[in-house]
Amino acid sequence: MTSRWSTLGRGVLVATIASSPCPLLAQEAIWMPAATQPSPGQWILTEKVRYYDFRDDDPLDPVDSIVAAETTVAYGLIPRLSLQLDLPLLWQQSGTPSSTTFGLGDLSLALKWRVLQEDLGPVDTIRASVIGGTMVPTGTGGFGSTSVNPFIGIAATGIFGRHGLSAAASYRFTSGATFDPVFAGETNADLFRFEASYLFRLAPEEYTETHEAATYLVGEFLGEWETDGQSELFLAPGILWEAQRMALELSVRLPVAQQVTDRPKSAWALSVGVRLLF
Repeated sequence: MTSRWSTLGRGVLVATIASSPCPLLAQEAIWMPAATQPSPGQWILTEKVRYYDFRDDDPLDPVDSIVAAETTVAYGLIPRLSLQLDLPLLWQQSGTPSSTTFGLGDLSLALKWRVLQEDLGPVDTIRASVIGGTMVPTGTGGFGSTSVNPFIGIAATGIFGRHGLSAAASYRFTSGATFDPVFAGETNADLFRFEASYLFRLAPEEYTETHEAATYLVGEFLGEWETDGQSELFLAPGILWEAQRMALELSVRLPVAQQVTDRPKSAWALSVGVRLLF
């Protein structure tokens, strides 16, 4: 009898998770993309506030800090295909005496196509998605470029019990620089990104049919290389709380290697975010 009810309980758990409009198993990292996307007809709204602190070696053109309020909207078009829009609102503090610049950054439009989905159980899965899109020159206040810059990439995510692994790579073709480059990809050089993350589920140890929220420790490795030879490598520890329809995240990004000449070097960055499903 015990075995029978145990089997029945596992069946209920599998059915509940499979039918959930937004499984709490997504385990998206904080700074990099994952092979996750909304189901057809669903919206995911993500709001992130990121603070970037710089150490500029050029005293004639110092950039002290930037605050970016980044809005991301993802919509499920058909099974395995979703549309994503990203738009940053930027505040830049620079100069001595200090001055503040405010404006929009470039809009990013992308399609994400899931090319692999191998569900190994009610929790475990392996997924991969191809991502393609373009940056659109919507910048104001001196932010953004004056060109359309297409990009293509791939993201893969695996969930194995309490462990989550993700890897991603992308290439952006740059046809025009911003007026005063600050971030990678804002010069005339193309940008190659390579990223990886590991998430460990602190709680719960096992999922039940009650659909508990989950808390994760997050570790990310982030690499940026431009075709003019500039490069930066970062480590980003963080914490993620993820429920059925909402997620909260916090992370600090720290540089471990930098070869930058045409823009300021990053000292550190902080990201705080919330993700909502509709």
